[in-house]
Amino acid sequence: MAKVAVSGKSKVLSCACVVILLVAVVMMFTPYWNYSLTAKDGTVTEVSTSINGYVWRPDECKDFEKWVKEETGDKPDINAEFGMPVLMLAAAVIGIVLCIIKPGAPLAGLLPIIYGIAAIVGFTGSALLQMGPWVIHVVIGVVAIVAGLAKIVLGFTEKAKA
Repeated sequence: MAKVAVSGKSKVLSCACVVILLVAVVMMFTPYWNYSLTAKDGTVTEVSTSINGYVWRPDECKDFEKWVKEETGDKPDINAEFGMPVLMLAAAVIGIVLCIIKPGAPLAGLLPIIYGIAAIVGFTGSALLQMGPWVIHVVIGVVAIVAGLAKIVLGFTEKAKA
């Protein structure tokens, strides 16, 4: 089997996928929910919690759970919220690695698509995730899908020409 040279377009799409997925990963670890807590003495403290901060360390987020209960009347269930952020993180990290080590592989575009679908389903289907700036994550998911599809189509088109 002949080795196909990686075109400039394929490299650009791989770089675009890496950048999109890196932005997504960083945003999952930056403050997502911003809220105020009032102490018994009346002092107000501004607090932030990230998506993965809550997913990976829920025991350290008791104030967050208290805030959600005050806002919604229900305590958040980490078991119900665990799946999509983990899937999004795994797809994004694996996608970054694949797009870096295999920039010409058309199927490396599958991971950005998986991330995008997980982001759209996760953020539109979770009342808890919709308590933050969820629309930004959905837009990044759509952009990841488009970039992943473009990478797949371009990759198979180049292989067909070779």
